[in-house]
Amino acid sequence: MAAAKRVIVGEKINHLIQIEDWDWNYSLSVEAGDHHEYRPIEIKGKLMLPANIKATSVRALLHPVIRPSWKKRVKNVGGVLYRGKDYTAYLDVAPDAISPLLQMLIAGKYRYLTMRVLKSGTGRAQVENYRLSSTVDDDAL
Repeated sequence: MAAAKRVIVGEKINHLIQIEDWDWNYSLSVEAGDHHEYRPIEIKGKLMLPANIKATSVRALLHPVIRPSWKKRVKNVGGVLYRGKDYTAYLDVAPDAISPLLQMLIAGKYRYLTMRVLKSGTGRAQVENYRLSSTVDDDAL
């Protein structure tokens, strides 16, 4: 029997999700006099890479995030959590990108979500970058 490949903390690996469905929900609430919006794009699909994660419930939540400056230095653009059969990616997206993203999803143009992640512990990873696309680049495999 072949030995399982060990992933080293800090190692950069690709995660690839084949998009099967998506949804966009919206909620608005008031708490302590402040308005709170929750409007992520939820992508559901099949995890193609890495092969060692055997998740059956796979989703990515793209959250609009307003940063003081998108040019400022940040550590990541999201994170990944996985335990057992559950896999969820939490990804930041600029609010002005939501409309074009929804248009592309409605048109069925996005078929894959590729993420470059930095392994940071058991069941967790930081997302360095991500890409929604109609095809998979060879370097993602």
